[in-house]
Amino acid sequence: MHEQTVIRFGILGNAAVFRKALRPAFERSSVAALAAVGSSRATGEQYPPQKNGSPVAEYFGEEAYQAVIDDPNVDAVYIPLPNHLHREWTLKAAAAGKHVLCEKPLGVTAADAEDMIRACRENGVHLMEAFMYRYNPQHQRALAIAASGEIGELRLIRVGFSVPLPDPASNVRFQDYPGAGALHDVGSYGINVCRWMFGVEPTRAHALTANLPGADADILHTVSLEFPDGRMATISGGLGQAYRSFYELVGTTGRVEVERPFATPPFVESDGPLRLKIDDGNSIREELFADESQYDIQIAAFCSLINGNPEDAYGPEDSLRNMRVLDACLASARSGSAELVQGSRVGATR
Repeated sequence: MHEQTVIRFGILGNAAVFRKALRPAFERSSVAALAAVGSSRATGEQYPPQKNGSPVAEYFGEEAYQAVIDDPNVDAVYIPLPNHLHREWTLKAAAAGKHVLCEKPLGVTAADAEDMIRACRENGVHLMEAFMYRYNPQHQRALAIAASGEIGELRLIRVGFSVPLPDPASNVRFQDYPGAGALHDVGSYGINVCRWMFGVEPTRAHALTANLPGADADILHTVSLEFPDGRMATISGGLGQAYRSFYELVGTTGRVEVERPFATPPFVESDGPLRLKIDDGNSIREELFADESQYDIQIAAFCSLINGNPEDAYGPEDSLRNMRVLDACLASARSGSAELVQGSRVGATR
């Protein structure tokens, strides 16, 4: 194990996910410190000093994001900007030698992801996509149950993730830029968990979408994914429907139901422990997991990666494979037909 150095973070943008989730997680962390925040305009936010007594630097205006990247007290940046800005600012951060924790999806297209991975590799910095849900122990347990044969052979995965945005038309997710819409947002979670649980890449995707009126971005979608050996997955979701977050692993003799896998506090109020419901074909039981902050665990994993311990990190190559499936889904929504997933092959998904 390498010695754990505290990683100093700079934030590009004052997004809600930072204010509500990442900022409290940074303030609780023993391995990360909030060092700088950049925003397009003054926010009036008050940041407590870092644990070493140093103030948090604040930058505002058109040059704020670059100022954060250039700050010598920043080791890594967190990018919660709109999707179409992920590539641009990851490349700038990498060029400055800063590690990057980037919100999902990693880019607008797989080509974006390839550019981001290449830039970070060439500059010797780490890149991780902020799929925070992957760090909650309930998913490792679901994966272990499916792999154990307790529910027979895993053949089907069902996923649902919908969020009731109160005014989608004014939401940043539906502004007129590449990567807008629900499929890039909540849909990417469903793609990710299906690939993870099956452990192989899908070969074809068939997607249906319904756009927000007046916008060129989907507010509702259904996706079917075809995996090798006749395995299937179905994903439904959107950003204008009642809240629902679940996935179900269906085997030849049993199934596992996972409740609230993606949306956790502070965005959804906790209603007690997270639950796995396991039906092995003979009996039904529940296993409970603490509804702890997935954001705290994610930050710890990224800091551990920077400190030379990659075991718990979610790798950028996996993010690239997720983007290839998302590309196929978007192509299918346009063509009305199933589309092949670029580069898909039978092989382990890590």
